[in-house]
Amino acid sequence: MLIDRFGHHHSTSSTVVIAAFEEATLAIASHRPLGDSLDRALAADPDHVSSLALRSIGSALLGRKETLTAAGLHAVAAQAALKKVGNGSASERALVSSAQFAAVGKLQSAATVLETHLASEPRDFLAAKAAHGMRFMTGQPERMLAISAQTLPHWRDDNPGYGFLLGCHAFGLEELGHYKEAEAQGRRAVAFEPTDAWGLHAVSHVMEMSGRTSEGIAWLETSLPLWPACNNF
Repeated sequence: MLIDRFGHHHSTSSTVVIAAFEEATLAIASHRPLGDSLDRALAADPDHVSSLALRSIGSALLGRKETLTAAGLHAVAAQAALKKVGNGSASERALVSSAQFAAVGKLQSAATVLETHLASEPRDFLAAKAAHGMRFMTGQPERMLAISAQTLPHWRDDNPGYGFLLGCHAFGLEELGHYKEAEAQGRRAVAFEPTDAWGLHAVSHVMEMSGRTSEGIAWLETSLPLWPACNNF
């Protein structure tokens, strides 16, 4: 059993798999393509549970008929791989269960599984990030904020992923109208992680909502070099 630097537990002894999966997690955090990283992880271990589960979740979140079909196939493969490793770690079980729900379009249930896992493993960054994304997609800002509010007290600012989680927190605050705190936390998030799209997004929303157009333009233009590598953000 190995633990990656983002707090996810893996039933593998391969450091090659862990390094590739960490890259995939970073891609999720910064909203960049993760396919190549998962390809490398699965090339090293075709039965790597979390890579199969994450591929399923990533396909499900695209929300198209053909990607949901792929998500279902990956979820089945992840479940089979989980059985091969004797039911794996809590991290793996939560990710596989979440993938099974996401693959059939039940994103709220998929998020609930990850949130339940976070109650006992609040340092599992991937679970927090994925649950936050699912709550965003299902229009639940209160749940988005609850995830970060419940997990952040267990983090130090030098923990990998901290700035990205702080960005999620900032956006939850902004969506619920807590503009002053959202701006402060969003700026902190970007200071820790310049590629954090949620922090950039949260601060720009605050400026828009408070009529600070010129400041908002300047704020966004500072991040312009980062945009080409990002997704719909």
